[in-house]
Amino acid sequence: MSEISKEQHFTNLSKQMRYYKNEFPVADEYVLAYITKFTDVGIFCELVEYKKEAFLSFKDASSSRKLKNIKKQVLKHKNYILIATNIDTIKQFIDVDKRSIDKTEELHYTNLIQFYHRIFTIFIKCYIFQNPTCSIEDVYDFLDQTLWKIDPKEVKLNILTIHQDTENIKTRYHLNTELGEEILQKLLDNIPKPTIEYTIKLKINSISLHAVHDIAEIINIVSDKIDSPFTIVSPPVYTSKIIKEYVSETIKDQTKIDLEKTITECIEQNSKDRLFIILEDINCDIITK
Repeated sequence: MSEISKEQHFTNLSKQMRYYKNEFPVADEYVLAYITKFTDVGIFCELVEYKKEAFLSFKDASSSRKLKNIKKQVLKHKNYILIATNIDTIKQFIDVDKRSIDKTEELHYTNLIQFYHRIFTIFIKCYIFQNPTCSIEDVYDFLDQTLWKIDPKEVKLNILTIHQDTENIKTRYHLNTELGEEILQKLLDNIPKPTIEYTIKLKINSISLHAVHDIAEIINIVSDKIDSPFTIVSPPVYTSKIIKEYVSETIKDQTKIDLEKTITECIEQNSKDRLFIILEDINCDIITK
């Protein structure tokens, strides 16, 4: 089979394949839905991950206000994060709802699904190119022995450590074969090394006659101690961002603890009358491209 026909076979199969071992979502699961059709009683959509049709019923809207919001917020031929409500596996029917979800949370789930799709595509493309006459069920059997061995919803957290813990990823996903080695290399080539961004927030107030000097002095001292400058968000809040290589959750959490200890001790050792400093928060975000 030629390379072109392999590519076409991959394209044909991938359009039909669900992302997960489960054929249906579970109740209260966030799903990525592509809006396909509007009717007087509701909205039809395709669940991108499950390749199943779902329905968002207008009669389920708890109020006329909610109904108006749904019609205003949901546009045809767009993707949205919805939530599965009623699932009938016998009749192959899925109800979804657009419950309240803020933009940050919606972006989180969208990015998570997109990341998983990148990983999923690497697995199935490598398999299909090596097995050009395979069926969908053949691919599902392969995924059942590899990618689906571990909860797909946790794939981002697991795969993020691939550059630091390659052998462990190889073992956990059963990639100890020639095909597995190919998949592993493509994962290494396509997944950038993640970083951790620690955002430190200080709240500083002073009622001293020398307030400006005292605040600038303590900011400089803490900045030197953690080797990272602070910027004014809006007085009295000051923030600093530290970026480090992501290695593991354990090291991420320990680094946060160490930063808290260092900053707290620095504040205590350099305290002054009428100068009030609070370490409000150290937020940790895993940054991936």
